[in-house]
Parts: sequence; C-alpha cells; structure tokens
Amino acid sequence: MSSPLRSRRSISRRAFLGGAALGAAAAALAACSPAARPAQSSAPRELKIAFVNIAGVNAPVWLAEATGAFTQHGLNVKSQLIEGNIAAKALIAKEVDLLLQAAAPIITADLNGGADLVMLASSFNHSLHALVTPAEIRTPADFKGKILGSDRPGSTNDYQNRVILGLMGLQPSDVTIRVLGGSDSLLPALLSGQIQGAALSPPQIYQAEEAGFHVLEDTYSQPYQGGGWVTSRARLDELAPAIPPFLAAFRHGMITFRQQPDLAKRILSERTKTDDPVQLDKTYDFFVKTAPFQEDLRPTMEGIQRMLDYLSDAVPAAKQAKPEQFVDLRFLS
Repeated sequence: MSSPLRSRRSISRRAFLGGAALGAAAAALAACSPAARPAQSSAPRELKIAFVNIAGVNAPVWLAEATGAFTQHGLNVKSQLIEGNIAAKALIAKEVDLLLQAAAPIITADLNGGADLVMLASSFNHSLHALVTPAEIRTPADFKGKILGSDRPGSTNDYQNRVILGLMGLQPSDVTIRVLGGSDSLLPALLSGQIQGAALSPPQIYQAEEAGFHVLEDTYSQPYQGGGWVTSRARLDELAPAIPPFLAAFRHGMITFRQQPDLAKRILSERTKTDDPVQLDKTYDFFVKTAPFQEDLRPTMEGIQRMLDYLSDAVPAAKQAKPEQFVDLRFLS
C-alpha cells in the first residue's frame, strides 16, 4: 500500500504541467537569447536530432520539447533514440542532423575513420557515472575478480569504467569485463546478477540503490566532456541557419530544468519511466547541485584532452591530436 506521502507526491506530479508551470516556462523562453530567434514563418525548418540513451542527461531536450521552445524558435524538431554504436554512421548518412553524445565516440570516429565529426556545444562538462555494486562488495579489494558490465571498447561507458578502476587503484585485468551494451542493458544485467558492477548515471543509479545496490566509487569530480551536440563538419554551412535557434531553445531547456523543479521532475518521470518520487528528487538534485548542465554551452578542453590520453593506446593518432580540432564554437555567443 502506498504511503500518504507517496500518494500526495503522485498527485502533485500529475499536476506539474498545469497553467502556472507552463506560463512560467513561456516567460523564461521569452527571455532566452532573443537575438538568436529567427522570424516566424509558415514553414518551420525541420531538424532531426538524436540521443543515445534514456537518461536524465537528456532532460534539456525533453523540456525544450515540452515547453514548445523549439517551435517558438522557428524549428520543427524531430527527436529519436539511436544506438550508440551506429550514431556516428547515422550522422554521416544524414539520417540525423545533430547528435547528443559524449566526445569519446566522436574522437574515435574522427581518428579511426576520418569521419570529420565536430562538437558544436556542450550539455555538461562533468563526469556523471558511478560504479554500482551489490551491497556485499564494500571495498575495491572486494571487487577484484568480479564481472564488470561494459559497452563496446572506445565507448563512453568503457572510458568511465577505466577511470573508475583507476580511481580505485585497479587495472582492467583485475576484473572480468563483459560487453553488454549501454545503460539500458547494464542495469537489468546488474539487477539480475549477471554482472557484479556497472558504471551507471542518474536515474539508473538510484533505481539500483532502491533495489539494494550501492555506489562503490564515483567520477563526479573528474573533468569530462560529456554530452554535446555533434554534426558532420561538411554540413555546417547547410545547417548554419538552424543551429543558433536550436542551441537557444536547448539552453532554454537547461534554464527551465533549473528554475522549475516540478516541471522538470514530471518530464523526467514520463521519459525515464521512473515513478518513485525519491529517485526523481535525487536525479533532479544531482543535475542542479552535483553536476549541473553547462548553461554557457562551452565544451571543456581539459575533458577532451583526458579522453585523448585515454584513447592514445588504442588509437595512436590520438597522441598528436589537439582538443580544439574536435570542436567548432562559431555558434556560441
């Protein structure tokens, strides 16, 4: 039976998109980068965008959609979830125009295959992952010999695993790494006992904690180029008219997240299928206090350099590469 407190919170969540919340969102939008907003036309420009997981990191996109920010900036934005291992290929094939993804896969695609992808803006400049394990694993020594779930080599999750192992004084050879896929695959594998550890981000971290697991180590203090908007460099001129208004609407989503917690939690609940108010509160607080969204949209060169250092053994060209060659900041004011 639900507690009275849980019931009251559930009722409150159903009211989040009331007139007051949407009215405040509209007011915030009106103040957000008006110079970047194009004149309205009868045919808004269509823009196809994608993200690679269902997680709290995508909240600014979802809030921009929910508040009509894209439409008010003259855009008809079509968003979709796409698998991380084919995301770069989708960009190159023009199946999507903009992709929200961390820098590591983009760097790998550029250096290995000459993809010439470029990051235009940052969503967050912090590392968001934590190693979640069963409660009986209390120390790094306890984790030796255990099975660590991972995404493919060179992926964001693989990078996070190696950072976490290093922070704990362990080597990849100290554990058994099992490649399963992204967070949508790792959390069920952890909960079912197929693996004994996974690097997760909110809200999956809190879903695992609710089931009795705990955080053994986190990466929150580590500089990191997290999600950012990426496209093909060859398409910059073609997409240039749509990029400034798109980024203005995306930034509006960030501001709305910070300023309107009730609305933000409602959207998080709907998109991540998370009904627990405690998990929603923790996820919201994480992206406001622990690892806030990058409202100036500027990538971190230090974070990109760390990825280059990480990739240098597997991708020799990373040793000579510079962070600046993977970003184009012309659309940021």
